[in-house]
Amino acid sequence: LHILNMIPASSTIKDWLNLRRSALTRRTNEQSDRPNILFICPSLGEYESTEPLIAALRSSSNIHLSFFSDSGYRMLKKEAHLWSSLSYTPIDRQAEVQEYLNEIQPDSIVIAHNFMWPQLLRTIIERNIKLYLIEHSIDISKTLKIFWAGLWTDAYQHASLITCSDQETFDYFADQKGVEPVIKTDSLRYLSTLQHSEQNWSDELIEEFCTRRPTLILASIHEEDIRVIQPIYKELIKCYQLLIVPHHIDADNIDSIRSQLEESMLYSVTEELSNDPILIVDHMGILKYLYRYPSLAYIGGGFGRGIHGAQEAVPYNIPILFGPKYKKFAYAKQLMKDGRAHEIRNSNELLSAIKNMHLLVRTNSSTPINRDKLEQDIVYIANAILS
Repeated sequence: LHILNMIPASSTIKDWLNLRRSALTRRTNEQSDRPNILFICPSLGEYESTEPLIAALRSSSNIHLSFFSDSGYRMLKKEAHLWSSLSYTPIDRQAEVQEYLNEIQPDSIVIAHNFMWPQLLRTIIERNIKLYLIEHSIDISKTLKIFWAGLWTDAYQHASLITCSDQETFDYFADQKGVEPVIKTDSLRYLSTLQHSEQNWSDELIEEFCTRRPTLILASIHEEDIRVIQPIYKELIKCYQLLIVPHHIDADNIDSIRSQLEESMLYSVTEELSNDPILIVDHMGILKYLYRYPSLAYIGGGFGRGIHGAQEAVPYNIPILFGPKYKKFAYAKQLMKDGRAHEIRNSNELLSAIKNMHLLVRTNSSTPINRDKLEQDIVYIANAILS
């Protein structure tokens, strides 16, 4: 990273390294008689999986939040009442990890999803800090073949509790000695998406845009998704308004999207709507509320490393489309099985699916979310952490 940082155009790497030098942001609301619980999340989406759990623990614990990416950090910076300290996850070297844990002095560490870094795990085990792995998943064909797989096994045996939402991971742990307890849950993020869907939120500009014609939301879009959308977007805008929410909202990425998709408006500088059929939302943190407006959702990331947070669209009972990189997500496979989500593999399939939207499942019944079970699971996990 430091070598690549010498390249003038490597702005992403420069930003990433500079962020790690940021001081830990601490509030004065810590109470010495309460346990310090550190939540480590890769980004905002993973944080939202733990959000209901944090709410259950907040009244009895000092909550410390740590993010790998800036999406979560920047959003939670505005929510100071939710945390005792806020920070970026340190670079995974012994000195940085030791210094970081010395500063926070966590009694328990909750790692959301698969943020398993070697030095961090070694230090947790050496210090005998209670470890909780939430929404953990294992790709048997890959995860257990990496050169530090033995360390993962040690972490599993050290963990006080592991939760998982996919059957393959649950079955793997069922066969392992010394790993307990392990519980299977639905995707915990569903609980926060339900809560977001019930909030009284509106935006006059976006609402006006979406009521002109049926709207297709293109959510968490990457460059790979734009390459699929660009050849067919002129056909799409004949029937739909396109509400585009890029995964990265930096100026270069926005300019790239606008150069490939003409007839677009930019949310941050638009005070009055024109007749352009495309609105690009360059504002972080509101995507979870936008699914209440469209008739159909395309979730980005499926032509890259993996889809992004399709759970957020589920409470609104709209058809969901995404690319082929979804199979590592148990909830996505279940949505496919239920007919609520549909895989597309190229531009033609995307166009065909959207033109034949009436053939896609749109249910007016209750969402496929067992809220009571999720709430019970949250209580169980919270009590386990506090015990």
